[in-house]
Amino acid sequence: RSTLSSSSAASDVYKRQGINAEYGGNSLGKEFKLSFTPERIKMKLLTHNMLQSNVKGVKNPYPLLIKATKVETVKTPYDSAFILHALDKIDYRVLNEAAVSLGYTELPKEIPGDKGEEFLLKVHHALFNIEVLEGELICPETKRVFPISGGIPNMLLREDEIV
Repeated sequence: RSTLSSSSAASDVYKRQGINAEYGGNSLGKEFKLSFTPERIKMKLLTHNMLQSNVKGVKNPYPLLIKATKVETVKTPYDSAFILHALDKIDYRVLNEAAVSLGYTELPKEIPGDKGEEFLLKVHHALFNIEVLEGELICPETKRVFPISGGIPNMLLREDEIV
């Protein structure tokens, strides 16, 4: 099942975004690889949806709250099959709450039964076009702050926080 378009035009668009995507087969089946150009990596809501606090003793590490001081909207390549696949992997409620906290209110509260193109484009925008450049991620339990600087969340723990 292909997650990214294999056309050379789509490939060129991804490369301009600093993303190298390869999709092919091997003896074990299909394989998908992504690599990134570091200066183009910025925290997106897809990243936020996967992050949690790993501070020692935390029982409620997810979802991290976002307090953004600088947000940018960019244009990234759209692939409906990739978005459909992503919807199976993410916590949609958390995505919606994070998007609203950043001022994007176009997502419906719940995933509609008919995941039409208009809905998928809105999810794509929330997941990939909104970049948090500066701000904080905050643990819901301990209120521990993880800074976001230059679009990169710093999730490093202090020595006393390590499990």
